[in-house]
Amino acid sequence: MPNKYNFDVYTDRTGTHSAQHDDAPADGLPLWVADTDFPTVKEANEAIIKAAEKGIYGYERLGDEYYKAIINWFDRHHGLKIKKDWVVNTPGVVTAVGLAINAYTEKGESVMINRPVYYPFSNTINASDRKLINSPMVYKNGEYTLDFADFEEKIKNNNVKLYILCSPHNPISKVWKKDELKKIGDICHKYGVKVISDEIHADLALFGNKHTPFASLGKKYADISITCTSPSKTFNLAGLQMSNIVISNPQMREKFKKAYTGAGLMWPTFFSAFAIEAAYNNGDEYLAQLKEYIEGNFKLAEEFFKEKLPKVKIVKPEGTYLGWFDFSEYGLTGDEMEHLLQNKAKLFLDGGNWFGPEGDQFQRVNMAYPRSTIQTALEKLEMALTPTNDINAKLDFGDALDLTDKDEKIALAHYKLRIADSNIPESEARAIVSDLLVAGDYKFVLNVLSNPKTSSNLKEIIVEETAKHIPQVEDYFLNSKLVNAQLYKEYKEFLKGFNAINGTEYSIPKEIQWKNMPSKADEQIMLGEYVSDTKVGTNKSLKRILDAFDEGTKDRTRLQKAIDRNPQTNLGATHKNTAMGHKR
Repeated sequence: MPNKYNFDVYTDRTGTHSAQHDDAPADGLPLWVADTDFPTVKEANEAIIKAAEKGIYGYERLGDEYYKAIINWFDRHHGLKIKKDWVVNTPGVVTAVGLAINAYTEKGESVMINRPVYYPFSNTINASDRKLINSPMVYKNGEYTLDFADFEEKIKNNNVKLYILCSPHNPISKVWKKDELKKIGDICHKYGVKVISDEIHADLALFGNKHTPFASLGKKYADISITCTSPSKTFNLAGLQMSNIVISNPQMREKFKKAYTGAGLMWPTFFSAFAIEAAYNNGDEYLAQLKEYIEGNFKLAEEFFKEKLPKVKIVKPEGTYLGWFDFSEYGLTGDEMEHLLQNKAKLFLDGGNWFGPEGDQFQRVNMAYPRSTIQTALEKLEMALTPTNDINAKLDFGDALDLTDKDEKIALAHYKLRIADSNIPESEARAIVSDLLVAGDYKFVLNVLSNPKTSSNLKEIIVEETAKHIPQVEDYFLNSKLVNAQLYKEYKEFLKGFNAINGTEYSIPKEIQWKNMPSKADEQIMLGEYVSDTKVGTNKSLKRILDAFDEGTKDRTRLQKAIDRNPQTNLGATHKNTAMGHKR
């Protein structure tokens, strides 16, 4: 039997106010916003067209047939028994999360999540003046698990009142197992924690995994929870702004409805009921083919990476059409990888750090596109990430940027030197090292110089360029507005390492400026460093610095006090130990 739906067909969505497409540059390929690039189930589309033909868009009520469609769908696909009066309609799941936070907690109380997780959860918690508590997911061997000991400890120690469960979990593509959900439920029940179960991706369990609604575990679990459902991900209806929130506990439902009314919510959007009813009544075949197609896209990506980009790993896809790609083997920060993908590959994904710092070296990728689009995206990744015989070619993504900001230029230079090899052009290497030294970034240059993985050619270039820039480095330290104890120590370490590698004897000049020292602690540290680095038998250099300040001035008084407190000097009235001369 031929497929009823052809997901290979490309639909041009530009100019349709699409957040997915119109927010990306014209030459970019976006795989970010979580809606699909597939037309909805045809019966839902026909229902919308039929309603629109009348040309009247008045207030809409929800009839029995609407609720019957929802009840039958969740019973048929998930074994979740729902009653009509348990359902509260909201403009979306994020709206429902905000309403639930206001319904079940007070300002200042704690709400828990598991990062990396859908970032509007964090935004909504913070905007509601609640305390965000994170029990992070644990990533190991390509899969995520929950640390239940940490989960319970965080709940107990922070008096958590509400927990937001993402099931299936966006962005890590995890379908929770029944025993995991029971452990979560038992801990929450033990401490009186209510549960928001976001099950917007419930229909999209993949590769034989089965979604278990939290409320289906039993009355004990249903009584402490609300279940957030929506056809938006399944049938690409997000723009119709309608979700169905299932709350079996009457007390919890009334609190939620009170928050709903308090927010001024009243009527569903006009087309939503027609589309949802038709989709749930006629969408079984659409869903089956959609899941098969998305699985095919994941298989394509996995084979592609295995053959051509083995450093890229896909976290085991269990549910949702959102891939969680691990780029950590490239050694780049999330921002660096984003620069690379957007400016060289013209590929726009969701940076993993949006979902919490735990996702920094990941990217979330929308896999619900025609296969040809996924193939193009994979080829763009290959082009951006594959090394060539010219190291400059694999680093030139920065050329596409308008790097007018000094910090961005330094970040780019760091990136290039960090993965540089013997093939880096000499002129470019010299220019990078010179720019970094002029910018005062001597610590990073020394780290590259000291790294055993750095090629001998690059080390030689760094030594030569650093020798040329010693005056600039000295000027940096001798500037009275910049000198402090920390900079003094850093410069000392820099010269020590440089001399060890280069065989030179550069040292800190005696004419150190002591003016504008920020604190007595800095005076003490700097003096201690200075004195401990000198020869026994002379104190002339130290006295010369002291005499540079006029009698009775604040600077001389402060320096004299520092000397008095230092047991290694004999210039003060208190201590009579032999001072040490300064070695150039």
